[in-house]
Amino acid sequence: ANVNLRDGLVKEMAQGRRWSPDIQNQIEHSAMQVGRKYHFDENHCVHVSQLASSLFDQTKELHQLDDRYQGILQIAALLHETGKYISEQGYHKHSFYLIRHSEFFGIGSKDVQLVGLVARYHRRASPQPNHDGYSSLNREHRIAVAKLAAILRVAKALDASRTQRIGEIQCEIVPKSVKIILPRLADITLERL
Repeated sequence: ANVNLRDGLVKEMAQGRRWSPDIQNQIEHSAMQVGRKYHFDENHCVHVSQLASSLFDQTKELHQLDDRYQGILQIAALLHETGKYISEQGYHKHSFYLIRHSEFFGIGSKDVQLVGLVARYHRRASPQPNHDGYSSLNREHRIAVAKLAAILRVAKALDASRTQRIGEIQCEIVPKSVKIILPRLADITLERL
């Protein structure tokens, strides 16, 4: 045939649709391999990815991002702590570097950059126009990175204890805020901090 898997992926990416379940599984498998290479906390990162995905789904009317970005968020959540392989200090920047210089099955370089930036901004400073990588994004991608990084920050905070004790979350959108309800949990002191 005159076409191959890469041609199909490029067409799918150009159309802006969410990755098919098979492609998403391959991408997640590839991301897990990268995470393991850098000795990430697998239980924590997988759980944060699940929480981030749930937050994304439940806040669609606020962020108004298409489903394609959910895949970017999930991969960023899986790899947000890979930078600890280099150093605990400033690890979010190291995560960006490692992600940006890793290869993933089924993801183009622009999506890898978005994954890296979302992971980079999961803590500390917010995106700034002069930051490496962020400065080269168009307006749409800058907004998407800021929104996805905010979701990732919340998801990470929900597993601050690293015990994966928060499984189910419910989001209630009220004027000027989002209430996150944690059914069947009484003490959420650490997560509130």
